[in-house]
Amino acid sequence: MFKSLLLGRLANRLAGSTFYTTPTFSRVVAQSAHRTFVTTPRLGLPIKVNAAKPDAVKPKAAKGTKPTAESEKKTPKKRVVAGKKPVKKPKKKPTVASKKPAKSEITPVLTITSEMKPPKRGPTSYLLFFQRFLAQHPKVQSIEEMSRFTKTVGQAWHALSDAEKQPYVEQAARQNLVYERERAEWFAHVDPAVLRELDKRQKAKGKPKLTRPRDPTKSKVPLSGYMTFAMEFRRTVEPGVPMIEVARQTGAAWNALPVSERAEYNRSAMESRAQWEAEHKSESQ
Repeated sequence: MFKSLLLGRLANRLAGSTFYTTPTFSRVVAQSAHRTFVTTPRLGLPIKVNAAKPDAVKPKAAKGTKPTAESEKKTPKKRVVAGKKPVKKPKKKPTVASKKPAKSEITPVLTITSEMKPPKRGPTSYLLFFQRFLAQHPKVQSIEEMSRFTKTVGQAWHALSDAEKQPYVEQAARQNLVYERERAEWFAHVDPAVLRELDKRQKAKGKPKLTRPRDPTKSKVPLSGYMTFAMEFRRTVEPGVPMIEVARQTGAAWNALPVSERAEYNRSAMESRAQWEAEHKSESQ
């Protein structure tokens, strides 16, 4: 029995702190004799404890309790500037999807043929001479030949006298009269939709709109006093002076006039204007 106890203590020392022993004493009683013996101690393995730590539950503040100093430190307060109101962000308006026009709403594009367009202006006197000069000479094959030919035509035109140029001038004038008559007829019978489409195309190209021909029977609007003086002063200026310089000299000469002379120009212009308005009003009625 003492040996078994010693063996148990020895096993505890060998095991150290990581093992523990639970000596079990079993006594076997023989029927034939009263002899007993102790079995060897049984070693037990360490029990692993995997107890997870419970989540820290924040204590809820009871209703009606005031916040402590520690809680006030943890929650920073918003800085409020005195005299300024908080700016509210503008709400975004919902974008409305653009509706496509229905097929019935789409206006068809107007097709304009060459017959629907206004007549073209006739050639000038120089262009008539150029065409005749070109017909008398062989055709030009390259751009360089065309450049030399154009210079030759210009020199030949300037070499002509006024009497030699007169037939070309008269022919150009006759063609211009035909053009003016055809243009007036075209404006008188043109479809308004065609005219609008042509003006739209002219505007897209950066060109002015088609203007109706002026009625030669109607008188022009009279000029103002300054414009009447400018027309008279321009006749005294030598040819070749730039228009900007002419305008500057005209303004200086108008300012240098006495007050009585300027008043006379303005009075005459106002009388002409009043007479024109009276005639124009009677014509419109």
